[in-house]
Amino acid sequence: MAINSKKADNGQSYEVVKSRYEELRAKHKRLPAFEILDVEFEISRVEYERFLLRNVRSMISEKLSFIAHALNELLHPSEAGYIALRESASFSDNEKAQILELFNKIMHYDRWALELAIQDSDELNVIFIEDVMKKWPAIKASLLHHVKKMKESWTKNIVSKDTTEYFG
Repeated sequence: MAINSKKADNGQSYEVVKSRYEELRAKHKRLPAFEILDVEFEISRVEYERFLLRNVRSMISEKLSFIAHALNELLHPSEAGYIALRESASFSDNEKAQILELFNKIMHYDRWALELAIQDSDELNVIFIEDVMKKWPAIKASLLHHVKKMKESWTKNIVSKDTTEYFG
């Protein structure tokens, strides 16, 4: 895995953020490796090292919220417009149930991050980060499967009552 030693957009170097994270990791042994978090959630983009664990949680939350938004549109396509309507038509009811289960997991983390934004501490952030990273590989694999199917829906001629009625 290559390490980017370039300056971050905020002027802090990758090494400064990584060094501070490693200090926190020495204190909180349950934290995952910096490189893994950076690859998955781009934590080297944080702006202030002073609240690094809070910022790491926020970076994780940002990505999960983005994913939750896309899944929510897939689960409620009539409210989201043609894109979601078309993509949703390519999934079976069983697949939609799997997507709902995945959505619930992601929303649990989203709301947990919201709670931590209100009641913040390094220890609570460590617990959050640790829990997300334990479950992330399985969540990511499931997401990738469904997102690939969403992408592939655009290469197929999907005709459904909902998509044809979209245009009136």
